[in-house]
Amino acid sequence: MTTTSARTGSRLATLGGNRDFRSLWLGQAASDFGGSLTTLAVPLLAVALTGSEVVAGLLGSVGFVAMWLAQLPGGYLADMCDRRAVMLWCDGIRAVLFGAVTVCLLLGAASVWMLFVLTVVSGALMVVFNASHSQAVRQIVPRDQIPEAVSLTQARGFAVSVIGPSVGGVLYAAGRVVPFAVDSLSYLFSMWFVGRLRTPLRPSRRPSVRRLLPDVGEGWRELWRNRFLRARTVYSTVTNVAVSALMYTLIIGKADESVVLGVAMSAAAGAGLIGSLISPYLQRRIGLRALLVATALVRGGCLAAAAVSGSELLFAATLAVVMLLGPVVRAALAAATLLLVPGDVLGRASSSSAFVGSALQPLAPLLAGFLLAAYAPTVVQWILAVGFGVVALCALMLPGLDVRPATSGED
Repeated sequence: MTTTSARTGSRLATLGGNRDFRSLWLGQAASDFGGSLTTLAVPLLAVALTGSEVVAGLLGSVGFVAMWLAQLPGGYLADMCDRRAVMLWCDGIRAVLFGAVTVCLLLGAASVWMLFVLTVVSGALMVVFNASHSQAVRQIVPRDQIPEAVSLTQARGFAVSVIGPSVGGVLYAAGRVVPFAVDSLSYLFSMWFVGRLRTPLRPSRRPSVRRLLPDVGEGWRELWRNRFLRARTVYSTVTNVAVSALMYTLIIGKADESVVLGVAMSAAAGAGLIGSLISPYLQRRIGLRALLVATALVRGGCLAAAAVSGSELLFAATLAVVMLLGPVVRAALAAATLLLVPGDVLGRASSSSAFVGSALQPLAPLLAGFLLAAYAPTVVQWILAVGFGVVALCALMLPGLDVRPATSGED
């Protein structure tokens, strides 16, 4: 373990001296921070403009649809085009979009339709940017340092998630225009860092357009054949809806308490960071099915306790529990996927599974808006608790989830 830790520390130090990786990391950190501010500000502004939780939920649903539809085009552009150019275009367009919203707010000309355009375009561009960003990391970072690079990237995301919503809530309370102006500037910073990259980021080869459909089809065929992958897809579909509905219920239901909401979301992100640290321990000691069932029951139990007690604080704490257990579930499913899906179709099969697994997620924000408009908060909490009960039942009954990830020999 000491030798392994020393090697990891050495690789992290080497990554810190990698000029291009450092630039890419800092640029994405800037845009991630700006995005975390407006993730909270957009639904809050929608409620302020319309007075309708349903519209705010619909806005989130439309954003999910845009990101879902952008997955395959984003991957195609990352394979076919210069990744630096793709990232620069994505950042530039988003800077203009959020700058335009800033101007509209200053002039008192903001409308809910403007928010719909902003949500659709920025969500799609985020997916396209991330696809090219992943390819860029593979070209910039030596192969033996890829795990450390991914770890640093995830740490950046958690760190931004911890501080971003709290700052966003404070900025929105200070002035609705402020989060959008800061987000626009964050994309300009990202453009500057991406523009400093020296490593050529052009694709090594251009995939044949004639082979595009057959190649994609291989991933779908593996999804149909592989029993574990089918079970994972069904489980992910139900879980994504339940978790997203819970998060949007909290955001929309607390639209008039932006500072408190921001702090709650930051605390939840901190819980997610803890979850990522304990996930290896749990994976080595608990089978996949037991882990998935227990996670769903704990989440549902927290919601039921919040409904019985009527405590808003306990309901907000449930989000922290969801975030705490989220990295554990994702890591366990990823490890099992690596074990049970053939390597030559792993990427395409995993993408096909993710595409199906997120298909119903756009309905979650809309569902949250309708529930809050139709029922009292306690009733909504009970409905969500039942939803996680359905998740637990799926994890218990689906064939193909009896998997225990292999234990590393170094442990």
